[in-house]
Amino acid sequence: ASYVGPGDTIFIEAGSTNAILARELARRSGVRIVTNNVYIARTLKDSEVDVVLLGGVYQHDSECVVGRLATLGLETLHFTKVFIGVDGFTEEYGFTCSDMMRAEVAGAAISKSPEVFVLTDSPKFGRIALVQICDTKNATCVITDREIPGEYRLVLERAEVTVDTV
Repeated sequence: ASYVGPGDTIFIEAGSTNAILARELARRSGVRIVTNNVYIARTLKDSEVDVVLLGGVYQHDSECVVGRLATLGLETLHFTKVFIGVDGFTEEYGFTCSDMMRAEVAGAAISKSPEVFVLTDSPKFGRIALVQICDTKNATCVITDREIPGEYRLVLERAEVTVDTV
């Protein structure tokens, strides 16, 4: 949440870690949040934050909207920062996701922002999920726990990606 300031327009993709971010940002004002996640939008219902919820095909399990309507909605928007969750990261395949349709929405959001933050826990490092979301060159910062394996920290730092452990 410390990376988000007044006047920012951010995209928050689905995921449990991103839901925690949204809860932290609910105390802020002067921030606009675009999301494809109904749970995140509900988390922000009593906040001072402006919320834009994308339309699309509703996935019951993840409470996400995905598909062509969601990506069309992103075409006219621009963000100062994008926050995504991932299911895996390797040097060879970059950041990956187990859901092709969610990865498509995340990729579309990434293309509309100069800064991309990846929020993930350390067990995801070394895993390869079904589909690539983006390469390391697309990421600005990875926020993870202190258990990130050293080899992956080095891979990210060599790619000039900031690694922030919390």
